Amino acid sequence: MTNETLTLQLEFKDGEKKTRQLNLEHTKQDLSAELVQQAMNQIATSHLIDKKGVDAYQSPQAARYIRRTVSDVFAAAKD
Repeated sequence: MTNETLTLQLEFKDGEKKTRQLNLEHTKQDLSAELVQQAMNQIATSHLIDKKGVDAYQSPQAARYIRRTVSDVFAAAKD
């Protein structure tokens, strides 16, 4: 059996200039760059997530879709 998942990964710099990712599952595949960038800007300006006094998602850097495929080689019979 093969299982495929799609994740939208949003990459930001935090208040200390470290790279942070926000991974979103169950997203649409056809989102435009403009729409994603606009959403990332809203996340950055909302300052919703603060980790130990550091703004976690301060500056949008990139966005990408990550497609993951898992193919079973074998599975033990379930009792």
